Amino acid sequence: MSNGCVTRNSVFCYGAKILIYNPEYAFARSHRYFLGELSDILADAGHTVVMYQPHFDADTNVTGSKNSKVQILTRASELDLKLPDFVEQIWTAGESIYESEKVMNELHEMFGKNCKNQLKDTTLMEKLKNEKFDLGIAELFDPCGFAVFEKINLKKYITVFTMGLYDSISNLLGIPQATSYVPTGYGGVLPKATFYGRFQNAIGTFITWSTDIYRDIKFSHVIHEAENQHLSVYEKAMNASFIFSNAEEHLDFPRPTSYKVVNIGGFNLNEGQPLDEKFYNMINSASKIVFVSFGSVTHCSLMPQSLKESLFEMFQTFPQYTFLWRHNKPEAENLHGLKNVYLEEWFPQQQILAHPKTVAVITHAGLNSVIEIGYAGVPAIALPIFCDQFKNSLLFEYRGTGIALNKMNVTKTTFVDAFHKIVNKKSYKINAQNLSKMIKSKPMSAKDRVLKYTQFAAEFGEMDNLDLYGRHLNTIHFYNIDVYLFIFGKHKQFV
Repeated sequence: MSNGCVTRNSVFCYGAKILIYNPEYAFARSHRYFLGELSDILADAGHTVVMYQPHFDADTNVTGSKNSKVQILTRASELDLKLPDFVEQIWTAGESIYESEKVMNELHEMFGKNCKNQLKDTTLMEKLKNEKFDLGIAELFDPCGFAVFEKINLKKYITVFTMGLYDSISNLLGIPQATSYVPTGYGGVLPKATFYGRFQNAIGTFITWSTDIYRDIKFSHVIHEAENQHLSVYEKAMNASFIFSNAEEHLDFPRPTSYKVVNIGGFNLNEGQPLDEKFYNMINSASKIVFVSFGSVTHCSLMPQSLKESLFEMFQTFPQYTFLWRHNKPEAENLHGLKNVYLEEWFPQQQILAHPKTVAVITHAGLNSVIEIGYAGVPAIALPIFCDQFKNSLLFEYRGTGIALNKMNVTKTTFVDAFHKIVNKKSYKINAQNLSKMIKSKPMSAKDRVLKYTQFAAEFGEMDNLDLYGRHLNTIHFYNIDVYLFIFGKHKQFV
């Protein structure tokens, strides 16, 4: 045993026993894969990783983990969380924050019902408690993980945000809100905004803040019904040792932050994997590649016909480019005789983006995809569909690496004009490649951050050293409103 093992505890020497709460939803695959890949690298680092994965969709059987070292603990749900209308609505839903929040509220209603059933499963909860985990990891998207940690008396844990930090979370952490230049979680304006843009941003921030309070109260009622105790899952999530945010600081909008927030965006990138024969031959026969993907939740088979025709117009206008389109039902799509379009249900996205023949990407601007595109240094056309994608799409505009479109007013010429700019204006490629170099050259990689901060949290556990005291202050005290009123009042007496 080394001197380090003599002087430090067994968690440092032999690895920690980690519980990762990673529920299985058909409509949130990116979340599941994110936590699954987090499990994989922690297991490879020598930790004992148990992924607790409640199943909420009978048609889904994908854990998100590819590492045989990760132990999977499942639980069947009494309720079915399939949302048949959800995937249809997101194509036609507007960019309004109200649309996104409405869907999120519906999801949280179902999360609460399933959480109540989990907490009442005394056999399962006792089993988890007896495992005596050193550390827990959970995401606030479904906050039940923090209720489970409370139930099994797991004191050391890390909170994860797969969509990056959003407005209300900054407030809960005591980080000053900067609505004048930090876009709200659902986007719409760039940092250099007009008065109306800043007004929109402030309203959007207030809406996300108020709806999160509503969700926290609703979830507290659920826990009280199941456990007869009061627990704020949002407050518990903020008490974590660290907040892992799926953000890449060289790409993201600069914002006030806290020592407690650790950016881990891109920790799972691995472009070194070779292409299998099928995709190798597909790319090898092409001159220039354009990758088209709208994510795993959005079904291209349900894409409005007008939008689909706009895509086909672009495919037809640029026959010298080969378009690789990820499509949920490739066999059902009529390509109208186009020879430069290949449809597949799945593509190795990271490997395709890293390929030297790839000159552009058309994306829905999901955060994982945006980070992968930034890492690869490929210019992009963003067509955001839902939720945080509207904000993410603006990152391309802000960094000068792409163009953001509005799905509600795309015409046949929109895609053609945007594509012409992306492939012919050299600044997009130059900016994208410079950004890629910065991300790859930063002093500590995202993967190293995950490993080192996880180890630190498992070793030192509960700590408030990094907490901003402002998180405990009310609005008047936080912004010194009473002090300024006093100063102005006194000043007025002497004028």
